[in-house]
Amino acid sequence: MALFFGITQPAFAETCRDHFIRIFAPDEKSQRSFRTYNTATINGKNEQKFNVFSIGKDHILTQALVPVAPWSLVYNKQMFISNDKGNSWTKIRDLPENEINETTIATKTAALAKIGNEICATEIHDGKETVTIQADLDTTPDAPFKTTVKFWIEKDTDNILKSTTNTIMPGTNHLVTQIFESAPDLVLPTPE
Repeated sequence: MALFFGITQPAFAETCRDHFIRIFAPDEKSQRSFRTYNTATINGKNEQKFNVFSIGKDHILTQALVPVAPWSLVYNKQMFISNDKGNSWTKIRDLPENEINETTIATKTAALAKIGNEICATEIHDGKETVTIQADLDTTPDAPFKTTVKFWIEKDTDNILKSTTNTIMPGTNHLVTQIFESAPDLVLPTPE
């Protein structure tokens, strides 16, 4: 009985902080294809909408919808833009090896160094039982801003369903909401 328990249970339970880090900054092996539908507001106004579709870290399509702007695509270590909603693509530049990944990692590493006030709970979201994970990314007492990130994760699948990033500065509240959708069969443009 004790041996069976030892095999099926982790030696150390994951803390709320560790769970937040695993979701916020996943390692490369855990990356999945996904779509996100994003809305950003400042003080509840000036709504921006954009979609991000990703097949791993090196094949990413960003659609700027509101306000309308060129779409961008990262593919095969190159950056492209489209002024006609993806019907044609113009190469902008080559991306140095690991530029995308290193920038993302550096940004997330700086944020993770100052995590605080982690809260893990459960909630029903769109009729599904979820685990919620929330943390502040900068807990410097004198900082002129506070950023709080929250994830809703489907309990049965461990898939992220939604996230919010709320940055509060003097006189400004910037809120980004992302709705996630797993996309194992996602196909993205492959311009040459």
